[in-house]
Amino acid sequence: MIANYGYEDGSGFYYITIDGDHCARCDHRGCVTACPQGVFAIEMDDYDDFVAVVTEEARKRLRELCSPCKRPERRPGSPAQAALYERLSGRRSAAQLVRDQPLLRVKEER
Repeated sequence: MIANYGYEDGSGFYYITIDGDHCARCDHRGCVTACPQGVFAIEMDDYDDFVAVVTEEARKRLRELCSPCKRPERRPGSPAQAALYERLSGRRSAAQLVRDQPLLRVKEER
């Protein structure tokens, strides 16, 4: 299940998208510890799987909280993305996977 957390205002759209299917299979939960802003928490979803969610306190502050880790085009993803991909991948580097198949996305449109 794909979950979108965030908001939109006059300056743009600010969302984090989490792929719950991938998250439910992960036992590492590295995204929670890797996020320097403490945006993520682990909660039980509607299917009784433990998945990462964006905390209530962070949902209305994603622009402010996520901007230090939001990746420019040629830089590998955020610490949370890197933690997820290191755990999920045995073959490719975290940077390659973040570029090819993002599981966590910070969407910012203006």
